[in-house]
Amino acid sequence: MKPRMTIGKLAESAGVGVETIRFYQRSGLLQEPDRPLSGFREYTVEDARHICFIKRAQMLGFRKILQRFSISPSPRRTIHRIWLL
Repeated sequence: MKPRMTIGKLAESAGVGVETIRFYQRSGLLQEPDRPLSGFREYTVEDARHICFIKRAQMLGFRKILQRFSISPSPRRTIHRIWLL
């Protein structure tokens, strides 16, 4: 089982604010996790890596590409499609 973290811990580990994570989710760049019975969303290290990837891509000027691939339901698939360009 993968270690889980709250949105606050995810934000801290990825170096962004909680609102940035929510923005990425609304934009389709980051998939919202399911809510377990506790009602709190639980994020994984993979989510933190995906946020770091988004930040790097933005710093390199790939905003349009990120917007184009934001409809992908799978972060791994999105990253793979971008690397194929």
